[in-house]
Amino acid sequence: MVVLHKRKNQLSVFTNAVSDYGIISGKKIFLYLGLSTYLSNLFLSFAFLTLSNDFTEKYFAFYLLLLRGISVLGVIIFPTELDNRPTTKSSKMHLFFVIIQFTALAVFIFNIIIPLHEYTGNQFEVLVFLKYIIEIGLYGLCVALILKPIKRYFGIFERIFLYASALFILFLDILMIMN
Repeated sequence: MVVLHKRKNQLSVFTNAVSDYGIISGKKIFLYLGLSTYLSNLFLSFAFLTLSNDFTEKYFAFYLLLLRGISVLGVIIFPTELDNRPTTKSSKMHLFFVIIQFTALAVFIFNIIIPLHEYTGNQFEVLVFLKYIIEIGLYGLCVALILKPIKRYFGIFERIFLYASALFILFLDILMIMN
């Protein structure tokens, strides 16, 4: 995401969605970002199945991560429109897949955090901290969608959600490898 912003810096990190970079000259990087997200979700979902302890959330996590991976492909396939342009079927499908992606990711993180306590030990606090940051970003972008005065901050709330989620998953990956 940092590369996308540096490359197309006429878009604002505060107001523009990350997807906006994918419809201008950042299409190739946006595609790589989406494909890497898809693959990481695929690998992580199957990694949950390899955990030795059997707990209900393990299978729930597997399906949520698969759903997120599929929705990421939908976000890539259906481009969005920049603000103040007519809404197309493609941009409506894009929004649909973004909502599924963000929902699956948030539900995964919010529900997997407690069962992870026994696997993560002292590092659990880092995951909890990241969960709080993710909540701030998610709730902020939801409010920005509803309240016009806050809409100008949509992009920053989305980035907070996406960066914190990526750090959560990266940290979770490292912990799973270590255990």
